[in-house]
Amino acid sequence: MRYLLMSLFFMFNPTFPRLNAGILFNKGQQAVALLSHAHQLADQQRYDSSLLVYDLALAIADQNRDWKTMVNVMSSKGYVLTRVRKYDLAKAALDSAQAIALQNHLDGSIIADLYYSYGFFYSRINRAENSLKEHNKALATRLEILGPHHVKVAESYNGIGEVYRYSLHEYLKAEQNFQAAISILKRLPQPDPLELYRGYYNLATTNRLLRDFDKALAYAFKSVEVLKSTGEPINENLAKCYGVIANIYDDKRLSGRAVEYYQKSIKSRRDIDTKPNHLLALDYYNLGLASVKLGESNRALESADSIILMVKDYFPSDSLMLANGYVLKAAALRYSDRYEEAIRSYRLAVNIQEVHPKISRVLLARTLRQFSTFMFELKRYEEALFYAQKSINAVIPGSNELKEYENPSYETLEKKPYLYQMLAIKGRASREIGLAKGREDQLEMALECLLLAESLMNLHWQSQDMEMDKLRFIEKNYLIYEIAIDCCYLLYKKTREKGYVEKAYWLMEQSKSRLLSERIQEVEHYLTQDIPDSIMKVERKLKTEMAILQGRKDMLGKRALPDSLERAIGLQVLRLEEELSDWQSNLARLFPQAKLKSFKNSILPIESIVSFQKNVVFIEYFSGTRSIYAITAGEGIQELVKIEADSLYEQAEQFIQLVAKGPDPDQLVKDFKDYTRLAFKLYNRVLFPALSNVKSAAKEEPLQLRIVPDGVLNLLPFHALIDSQPGNSSHVNYKDLDYLVHNYIFSYGHSATAHFKARNPVAQPKVLAFGWPEDSENRGNILQLAGAKKEIDNLSKIVPGKFLAGKNASKTTFISEAPKYGVLHLAIHGGVDPNKMYSNFLQFADGNLYAYELFNLNLENDLTVLGACETGYGKVFTSEGVYSMSRAFSCAGSKSQLVTLWKIGDQSTAFIIEQFYEGVNLKKSLNSAINNSQLSYIESTDQYGAHPAYWAGIALWGVSTPIELGQRYRMTSLIYCSLLIVVAAFLMFFLLKKHLHLHPKNDLQAPKL
Repeated sequence: MRYLLMSLFFMFNPTFPRLNAGILFNKGQQAVALLSHAHQLADQQRYDSSLLVYDLALAIADQNRDWKTMVNVMSSKGYVLTRVRKYDLAKAALDSAQAIALQNHLDGSIIADLYYSYGFFYSRINRAENSLKEHNKALATRLEILGPHHVKVAESYNGIGEVYRYSLHEYLKAEQNFQAAISILKRLPQPDPLELYRGYYNLATTNRLLRDFDKALAYAFKSVEVLKSTGEPINENLAKCYGVIANIYDDKRLSGRAVEYYQKSIKSRRDIDTKPNHLLALDYYNLGLASVKLGESNRALESADSIILMVKDYFPSDSLMLANGYVLKAAALRYSDRYEEAIRSYRLAVNIQEVHPKISRVLLARTLRQFSTFMFELKRYEEALFYAQKSINAVIPGSNELKEYENPSYETLEKKPYLYQMLAIKGRASREIGLAKGREDQLEMALECLLLAESLMNLHWQSQDMEMDKLRFIEKNYLIYEIAIDCCYLLYKKTREKGYVEKAYWLMEQSKSRLLSERIQEVEHYLTQDIPDSIMKVERKLKTEMAILQGRKDMLGKRALPDSLERAIGLQVLRLEEELSDWQSNLARLFPQAKLKSFKNSILPIESIVSFQKNVVFIEYFSGTRSIYAITAGEGIQELVKIEADSLYEQAEQFIQLVAKGPDPDQLVKDFKDYTRLAFKLYNRVLFPALSNVKSAAKEEPLQLRIVPDGVLNLLPFHALIDSQPGNSSHVNYKDLDYLVHNYIFSYGHSATAHFKARNPVAQPKVLAFGWPEDSENRGNILQLAGAKKEIDNLSKIVPGKFLAGKNASKTTFISEAPKYGVLHLAIHGGVDPNKMYSNFLQFADGNLYAYELFNLNLENDLTVLGACETGYGKVFTSEGVYSMSRAFSCAGSKSQLVTLWKIGDQSTAFIIEQFYEGVNLKKSLNSAINNSQLSYIESTDQYGAHPAYWAGIALWGVSTPIELGQRYRMTSLIYCSLLIVVAAFLMFFLLKKHLHLHPKNDLQAPKL
């Protein structure tokens, strides 16, 4: 009768699957079938139903003394009970399962599943160490029994990753484990879609916390794609995916798109269950925060009130969600200028969170940081410092005794890199207090906080793969560098200790051109390894494709892309990322020596830039929001100065535009007066303060200035500034101005590490030159270069090499031949859009060579001469400098570039370039050669032709060490040599004839014996 009732129950109850008669009356299969169905219900998050089925399966297995099934059922039941937060029942189920398994000596795979369930249980009750221990036991057992390529092994990696991600907040280790899970699942012929979704979803949330937003978004879209491929209706997992996509858009400051996806998530949850739950309340919380950023504070307040009412009506015991409501309300009130009400709401939230026994310490720290930031904005610095310290103490074990003037060690902090935000606000508050009270110790504390914050930021930066995300991350946190450098300046001004100058230099180098320096280091490393180029081309191809995708997004501007396009690009980027990761793993296996050393601590020491050489002065700038800072280093001098910016940036931009446009016949006098006024003012405001403590050099040996500009100063031709202003005469005379090029020898760099590091000359000195001839086809709006043919012809008479023009000047030839030559000379067309980072190109006979394509080359040449217009011009990034063709060649490995900052007449360019090569051939340093060629041009022309538009746009970026070209003799030299040979032959003939006359032939005969 019992089995008859059970059979009828199974057949007519819609909760259970339809079981065939064979299973119904087969005692051995009933429990297994029920266990399988319970798993399906649990996967669908129908936990109450799954627990009922587990109990039925357990009853049958117990009756049959089927110990294996019993342990499986109880282990799975413990897992589900943990999910629904019934922790006491979960522990009891797991302990019972363990006792039965040990008593009956069950096989290892069952024990491994039990270990895994224990690991999940301990993670949910915040016992991370126990959780890791159990998960690692499960992993080791599964690897031993199942091998490395099994879905259960992937499950263990996901479980371990989740402990690092959600409990320990060690995001780099979490990412490694999630990647390991995905790698296994991708190899399986039919991967478990839910486990695959789990890995991608976790990678999305982890990369979001690592601030790698493009990558995070790609993983989030991938998780949606996997879920939809199952063909199941909308479920809780899909709503979670929409929520994380919204979070990422919000982080990318696309709040409108974020609101759209939060609303999608809310709708999905309401479709699943009309009764409000915790996750729905969380979506409202996030929707409210995004609304605040859109300036829609009323909607944010409505969302906050909805959360508070939802908690009171449906889950009144959830005080943490109530605290979320108060945090959101505080944010909305804050941006509505209702400050006192906002403070009350923050305090209510903090009071709830601080006493809750199960509060996430990271959540508490985040609330305290927001409160601290708000106090800082209100200029209540003491309170800002107090709450910043509390936010740090909240997540550092045993740090409750730390006071405002103490910090944890870096070793303690490095596992929690997100703390950089808390340290930054603490540093800022300490600085303000130090300034207000004149306290040196507070300034020291501020600097210590900011240096720790920078070190943690570096961990974030290194963990990100996408170039755009690295750029955004530094740009977003650039203020941290500025305030830290200002602390160095204030302390140096008080103490005159050189250590503060060195710290400021280190911070400047860390803040700029890190991508460029990393790429140069990478090229140098691979060039020293014995790796076939065919293998390295795979990496370069993948990186090029990734750059092209980023370029497409960049071409579309800053606006949000259509959802389908964003998703398509994101999935393509993810595919390339995974291919690149696989390639790097294989490379490490085949060539262990190829592993690139850490980029950390690779900054070039300030001493090695000048090496205390006579007449060499190094100047590096940092362009802040309110001030410019400059470091000067030279023989016997290291100085740090601060320059108030106010309108300086606008003046620099005005000057650059004025010079670049050239002489205007309709306003010659006005332009001349504007030029001299701005050139003199910029010299006095930008360069003179940096040189104020530098001793004057002897006239016959001018100072060499190695300058690292920043921001808009990257486009400023320092050598065209003047150090004395002419009178008010209306006479226009550009020739006789006191240009700095007369007194100093200039070279420039994106950073000292990237451009001023000494490198040995290459073994192959010959030139590879490309010219755009006069009879070339005119394509688009690009004009013919009338002087390019002459430039190439003249160059071919000076140095040996390969000289190509017309159809022979092809991109294909350049790509294949460029790595073989020490000097590259490109007298061809170019193009650039200063608003787009990937638009720069050079036009060859068979197509355009874009900047990102230079990733396909590993150059080690000494010099690249870029005669095309605006090759030093491009989009300016606060952190990375100018994205120009010059920078692209540096990324490819070129040590120095001679570039143009604007459109320059090709006739004057040809003259200057020819003179430059003449100087190089005379073994002059590269900076001296270009300096002399510009002076020669000024001397050779009239008062109008000497306008800086014709010569000042050419600048040397990089190493200035003399190079060997392999001199080719000119025709005049050959004539002189021929005359010398003729004269020598005539003299020899004359001497021989005289000798024969003095000694007749008979006298020359040998004596007879």
